[in-house]
Amino acid sequence: TEAGRAVKDVTIHRSEDLSFQNNVDVISGENGHYTFEHNTPGQQYYLKGYKNTDCRNGVSTLDLIAIQKHLLGTRKLESPYQLIAADANHNDKISVLDMLELRKLILGFYTELPHNTSWRFGNANKSLEANYPWGFKETIEIEALGEDIKQANFVAVKIGDVTGDARPGIQGTELSARTSKTLQLEIEDTPVTSGVPVKMDITSRNFTDVIGLQLALQVKDLEITEIVSGKLDIENENFNSTKDGLLYLSWNVYSPLTFGRDDILFSIIVTPIISGNLSGLVHLATSSLQPEAYSGDNLEKINLDLVLIKPENKFSTNTLFQNNPNPFSSTTEIKFRLENSGLATIRIFDLSGHLLKEINGEYLSGMNKIQVSNHDLGMKDGVLICQLQCNGFLAVQRMVMMK
Repeated sequence: TEAGRAVKDVTIHRSEDLSFQNNVDVISGENGHYTFEHNTPGQQYYLKGYKNTDCRNGVSTLDLIAIQKHLLGTRKLESPYQLIAADANHNDKISVLDMLELRKLILGFYTELPHNTSWRFGNANKSLEANYPWGFKETIEIEALGEDIKQANFVAVKIGDVTGDARPGIQGTELSARTSKTLQLEIEDTPVTSGVPVKMDITSRNFTDVIGLQLALQVKDLEITEIVSGKLDIENENFNSTKDGLLYLSWNVYSPLTFGRDDILFSIIVTPIISGNLSGLVHLATSSLQPEAYSGDNLEKINLDLVLIKPENKFSTNTLFQNNPNPFSSTTEIKFRLENSGLATIRIFDLSGHLLKEINGEYLSGMNKIQVSNHDLGMKDGVLICQLQCNGFLAVQRMVMMK
């Protein structure tokens, strides 16, 4: 690499013509060395390298921020090899389109880049212009082999990795340093009921000077229906929800942002497949995407953690009581107690999760009650789920309606 790190498992093609139709191949070893033996004296040869595995190696949201700053002119990429790494779509220029391609790679929409390879290998003997590296020559030409050649060297460029922290294959650890700082994201650990939609608000107690972040969530037994922006503007291009229950997120902005603990960064609307607590259903999937955040104009890389917190005591006296009568045939009364006056919502679902009735209103602190009838619900019998939501508090009760 430009930093002098050897890259193993590179396929080196040797051909007698530039079409590379009839190749002899070898694989670079642990130290990046390769050897072709028993060559024909006086023969013209061409060499080139190829490696298109582990395409997301070294590619993170931090690279997107660095490319964005380059495009805005606030911090230019200085090395010609950084510019080649930023050219994700291989069209000899850098634009927002390259950022979009790399974001799709980070989020798992791509397993490999459609117009590029994971690595490119240039002739190390050819110098490049710092501001215009597109003369990147990817073949080594040997005009007439007359003696052993020991300096047929390539410079390896990991596409998408402008920050230079890709693992070249010798060690399985990250090459970039990581600080002891941690951005802590929080979700309230509330009980959920199968089939009843719930909104997970993501907050943070230390969201300070943050310019970007990335993470993957394993949402076991939860069906994601919507991502809602809060203080962070989350667009469709920022996330990917997969069929195997993973939610990938990559977000960044032009300049660092700071928010308070009560600010909702964004929300995830989910429908539980089973009943339980969110703490048993949501966790970071660190093996799918390295959770990390980036702080300040100097783009310091920091850890990212997700904590499921217990509801705060201020909600402890909010209560949803069992409806009375229960079972009921025509009408029933639903009582609930609020600690503080404010907006509250009562929702009633059938067991398939279909919303039958929603009642919104401003209610006083203390005991409140409402009445619902089978006419309101459009049903004559069945098991129902009653949900109370107010000021972050969520509670459910099971109701039975009989003919």
